Amino acid sequence: MPKGPLSEKHRAAISAGMLGKAKKPCPKTGLPQTRCEHCKVPHRLFQAAKWRAKCSGVEFGITYEDVLSVWPEDNRCPIFGYPFKVNGIRGHRWDSASIDRKNNEKGYVKGNIGIISHRANVIKGDMSVERCEKLLQYMASN
Repeated sequence: MPKGPLSEKHRAAISAGMLGKAKKPCPKTGLPQTRCEHCKVPHRLFQAAKWRAKCSGVEFGITYEDVLSVWPEDNRCPIFGYPFKVNGIRGHRWDSASIDRKNNEKGYVKGNIGIISHRANVIKGDMSVERCEKLLQYMASN
């Protein structure tokens, strides 16, 4: 057992053999998800959403598999159509993938998430359909 200050929860997990197990393999490549290029971005998005939900008190009821299940098969933004690019070490690129909560009143729950580009998600923000229609009317009139 490792030395140092460990919580009882961690000690119990180590004793039960729950920590240090290999990650699940990627369904497409068979590699561990932490080493598979196919899985790195969705996994990072999943972890970041989990962290945001925890920090903001938003419900979080999705799994990594839920994120993969809504990932566009063509790896393109379903709104703008361009391919997702991997963002750099820090910050977001406009064309990087982003988890969208379709209804911002709900949390990260099954049926309420989608994968769109960071640009589309920033533009959408917390806009309702009515506000979006008003914005479109304004843009069309000028």
